[in-house]
Amino acid sequence: MAAQAVAFLERANWLNSLDTVIWDSGWLLSETSIAGRALHTLIGYTDQPTEMQLLVYICVLVMTFLLMRLTGSQRTDRAVAVG
Repeated sequence: MAAQAVAFLERANWLNSLDTVIWDSGWLLSETSIAGRALHTLIGYTDQPTEMQLLVYICVLVMTFLLMRLTGSQRTDRAVAVG
């Protein structure tokens, strides 16, 4: 959703930095196809991502991974302490 928010801000000309399209994968999987729409809904797929969208998407994935590791290790520690 964060990468989609960046796309909306870029279209509204509120966010102009890193707005160059990195690649075009529309020939392989169009965002308007059924599979493209499903991936867009599930993971935020876009067939023409900008640099800023990719940066935001990677940051969200890294933060999600780090938070999962932090909370996962706390639960393991509690389970060992209780057991």
